[in-house]
Amino acid sequence: MQEAILIEFARAIIAGVSVFVIGQVLSDFYLNPVNELRKNIGEAKFAIIFRANIYCNPGNGDVEQNKKLFRERETTAIELRRAASKLFTANDSIKAYKVFYWFNILPSQTALVDAATYMIGLSNSVHNGNCKLNVSQKEKCMQAFNSYKWS
Repeated sequence: MQEAILIEFARAIIAGVSVFVIGQVLSDFYLNPVNELRKNIGEAKFAIIFRANIYCNPGNGDVEQNKKLFRERETTAIELRRAASKLFTANDSIKAYKVFYWFNILPSQTALVDAATYMIGLSNSVHNGNCKLNVSQKEKCMQAFNSYKWS
């Protein structure tokens, strides 16, 4: 009788530990990277929207003309490039990406790479670019981000 109780107790402990370990593995290898990518997408969208007044009014590259504005443009360029770089690295860290894409949890990898590429283009044209081209790149970038259901 006592042996049966001990065996049931051991089975319950082993089952509990197994469920915990499996949950941790799923969380660490699948869910956390997906959440990190979604957070990076949100930060990238924020940078694009928040810094639009800067990259939609690109300068002529003259540093002496207005040093404060030049520093702000430089900060914008760095912020956009940093956000794009985070997208590239977070994209690579997700295992079974196609499964998350299939369930419309994440955008396609192609759309994500396109968005990051457009962001790098924006960062390159902050100092002396074409306003219409920058707005077009911004629109294409936002379309790529919004190409999945839960954006």
